Amino acid sequence: MSVRVLLVGASGFIGSSINLYLKRDDFTVIPTSRTIVGKESSYVKLDVFKENTWDVLGVLKPDVVVCTAWETTHNIYWQSKTNFEYMEAIKSFSIKCFKSGVKKFIGIGSMSEYGFSPGKCNSQTTLVNPQDRYSEAKVLTSLALKKTANEFGREANWIRLFQPYGPRESGERLIPSLFMNMTRNLPISIRFPEHKLDFTFTEDISRSISRIIKEYFEFSINLGTGTATSVKELTLLLADLYNYPTSKINFCTPDQSKNRLIYVDPESIIFQNGLRPEVNILNGLKFLKFKNK
Repeated sequence: MSVRVLLVGASGFIGSSINLYLKRDDFTVIPTSRTIVGKESSYVKLDVFKENTWDVLGVLKPDVVVCTAWETTHNIYWQSKTNFEYMEAIKSFSIKCFKSGVKKFIGIGSMSEYGFSPGKCNSQTTLVNPQDRYSEAKVLTSLALKKTANEFGREANWIRLFQPYGPRESGERLIPSLFMNMTRNLPISIRFPEHKLDFTFTEDISRSISRIIKEYFEFSINLGTGTATSVKELTLLLADLYNYPTSKINFCTPDQSKNRLIYVDPESIIFQNGLRPEVNILNGLKFLKFKNK
């Protein structure tokens, strides 16, 4: 029988990619949303803040729960108090899931749990170092989830995403904003061109989550490419794709101490276990350009 996966936040940026990929991979996906519901909707209503919506767990009986719900309002989410509200809600929700018979619970974390500029990050050896409410709440949620899964004798995974990008990304984020300015031939100013990040395509993230559902992996998993690409490099790749004049790009020169470097350790065990990405940054940008036509 097909594995039944209840996907919390299936209409969001990350959730929508996971939803599409898991369906193609022959899982029985139960997509949930707290807003997109109705007679014509394929979504089941579920809100991690409203316990009365959790009764669907007993009715639908999922084998696995993938929870992408979190505060995502651009710029606000770093210091928002709602991060700790999500933490408490997801802690309670995971307990309800295991009590309802769920065998595996997968939560979504962030590279920022390691701090602002830790360099290469290995889930087995790099210590977390949260610098804001968002990251602190994520770390505390992961600890609570691991403890709860152990108490119930079930499986759980905490997946730290490294700079995800792809379809349905908020227009306020870096890559969509660059797309918009270049297509409109507007001038561009890059505040931190030497930030080096591990840009990871959402389909690669979804492909890896599919494997994590099917197989056993250690609790903490860093999902990225193992390569750090500077914001300047990325901007110039996009400019070339759009024939956008580089003379219209202003690369600022901030204090070098404010530069960021964060990427998945290329020697991480996840790559040895087959969770190596298939989409490099150039091909990912080409795909998005095609989708944006």
